[in-house]
Amino acid sequence: MGVIDPSSPLFGASGKFGNMVVYTVNGKTYFRMAPKRGKRTPSEAVQMQFNRLTGAQTLYKSLKKTFLKEVFQMEARRLGMRSGYNLFTSRNMPAFGAGEYVDYSLLTLSVGGLQLPFELRMEADGENTVTFVWTDNSGQGSAQADDLLRVAYISEEEPYTVCLLEENVSTRADGGVTVALPEEFKGQVQLYLFFQSADGKRFSESKHFTVNL
Repeated sequence: MGVIDPSSPLFGASGKFGNMVVYTVNGKTYFRMAPKRGKRTPSEAVQMQFNRLTGAQTLYKSLKKTFLKEVFQMEARRLGMRSGYNLFTSRNMPAFGAGEYVDYSLLTLSVGGLQLPFELRMEADGENTVTFVWTDNSGQGSAQADDLLRVAYISEEEPYTVCLLEENVSTRADGGVTVALPEEFKGQVQLYLFFQSADGKRFSESKHFTVNL
């Protein structure tokens, strides 16, 4: 800090002049160098939160190309949340980490109050097929016999792209099904099974499975 001579044009002034800050107190005018503003390095926690949000946003872009976008929007309205996007990112940010790390077991690709069947499990997988079985719980709670099984997937070749098998492959009352996967699938594939009511207005949470082809 320095004192400005009364004969100086800056005497009595206040404000920033170039790289100096000038201010007047009790009839005396002082100056000091303005602090240099350097770029702050974000903390590890802030950087991790950014990585998680970016990962969830990237996955959501592919979700928007499917009817799953509307599934999240419907559930967000039911919960009183701002948007399906907010619901999707809040549910799925924990699955992402540094770089391109994704814990696919933590992803949720369908949400809602429709019940899943009991003991839904993968029983066997073959060449581009996988068999699932479950205990039919039709008539209990929200579960209905004609609820449709739907399958979403993420392939190893496109790790941030959500796709859906087009056909409704089975109903809740069937108690099991063998699902045929696209022949071009090779390597690890993440499968997400969920149920949809026959009228298309209610959905269940998704359940994750991994297959190696």
